[in-house]
Amino acid sequence: MPAHETRLLLLGAVAMFEPVNGYQIRRELVSWRIDEWAHVNPGSIYSGLATLARQGHVVRHDLRDGGRDVAVYELTPTGREELDRLLGQ
Repeated sequence: MPAHETRLLLLGAVAMFEPVNGYQIRRELVSWRIDEWAHVNPGSIYSGLATLARQGHVVRHDLRDGGRDVAVYELTPTGREELDRLLGQ
């Protein structure tokens, strides 16, 4: 799957469920049967989220959930613009 399509999937999933963690995104994409039509594995989801955070399209918040730290993501205004741009292509 081309990088821009993975990017679109991740931005769209974050937009739909924000604030959302990587596991929730993975679970949702699996429910869409993404494994049958795309080559998006768990590593590419987490790597993609990290890339989107570095580029300023999502913001990562580290939260404490019981005894563990959980990273949750939300779109930034530039992330929403990027999502709109990708949807327009």
